[in-house]
Amino acid sequence: MCPVGWRIPTIEEWDRLLKFDSKWEEKKIDNRLFVSRLFVSGNDTIFLPAAGYRDGDDGVLLLKDVSGYYWSNTGRYDNEASGLSFDKDTIQTGVQRKKNGFSVHCVEDK
Repeated sequence: MCPVGWRIPTIEEWDRLLKFDSKWEEKKIDNRLFVSRLFVSGNDTIFLPAAGYRDGDDGVLLLKDVSGYYWSNTGRYDNEASGLSFDKDTIQTGVQRKKNGFSVHCVEDK
């Protein structure tokens, strides 16, 4: 859930993000590894951690520091919704099972 004045991006907004330049980053800060994809367009930058996801069947955290999965506010059916996913080599939007625990990236509602 996003705070008042903020919202989850639409699938169309995630699709536009695919046109940004991006790079995969692995940084160690204070002996902690931070893995992310950084999207840059002009002066705009979006940082999305490769947080993995929680499996909808057993709750196990999968693919942390390997992939990122982010919901859009666009649903398809009762059990599916659209979102953005990425790893080191691939960035795409697509449909996933709602019962999976994906990350949420809130954007200001303008």
